[in-house]
Amino acid sequence: MRRQILVVLLVAGCGVALLALAGCRLTPLKAATPIAGAEPGAGVWSDESDDGDERADASDESESYGGDFELTATEDGHYAARVPDPDGSPRKVVELTTDESLGDDQAVRMQLSGDRRLDHGEEVWILNEFYLPDDFPDLSSDGWLSLSSVYGPPADGAGPNTIGMRFLDGANRFTWIEEPGGDSTLWEGPTATPGTWHVVVRHMKLDSDADEGFMEIYYGERGEPLELQTLSGSAAGTTRHHYATLTEGVNWDGETPNSLNISNYHRDNMPGWEDQVSIYFANHRVFAAGTPLEGIERYSSTR
Repeated sequence: MRRQILVVLLVAGCGVALLALAGCRLTPLKAATPIAGAEPGAGVWSDESDDGDERADASDESESYGGDFELTATEDGHYAARVPDPDGSPRKVVELTTDESLGDDQAVRMQLSGDRRLDHGEEVWILNEFYLPDDFPDLSSDGWLSLSSVYGPPADGAGPNTIGMRFLDGANRFTWIEEPGGDSTLWEGPTATPGTWHVVVRHMKLDSDADEGFMEIYYGERGEPLELQTLSGSAAGTTRHHYATLTEGVNWDGETPNSLNISNYHRDNMPGWEDQVSIYFANHRVFAAGTPLEGIERYSSTR
């Protein structure tokens, strides 16, 4: 069974003054202002429930394979809920949980979709944070998992901008696959170690022209500097890959902007994947082109 659920992403931009130590003087450093996303410490998704429960606010167009999902934590079934940060930080995060019994023999998905505001010709920075619990299972050797995608109408086939995970070199690793489900791994990232927040930043230009569109990836554990990643596969040895980030007939219909989605979306029937499986997502942030990396780093290290 498949049900469409629309999720409305709140946008809340605000500037924050931080201090950086320069020699023996404190010099003001202004953090970058997101054009979408939430200030650290705030929730990512809106809370519009009448009963005051802190939960993800969804309506009727986001996607879930394998059945309905709940908007509060349940003992079975899929759900999306705002919960306390599992590492004890004073903020709320989003928990996306799949019930493995609800797969369709191909995939299992719990996904939240943001506003369609990532338009053709835009150059942006997108910051995501991912956290895996200690009991998170290994993917199978032929398995896959999608964590965050830039996607849009006509929504036909695998998008080209997805950050996910594969089981490579004996461990779950963050990846960027040229075509999800394909063979060319453009980024074989660090091990997706459970029990820590992983920060992945995409610097990308949205364009249907393969000479104009591009993506770079920065990575760091929360609190550590972001490091520009060296790519692999058809982009081996480079740090910037030029390609059609908006693929006509897949995630580009010629007029409708893409959205930023977060997902616990993975292959069905992987060994060891039983009962409910959870992944945590901290508030994403989208920044305009021209934002300096040092401003973005303040958002990856400030609680």
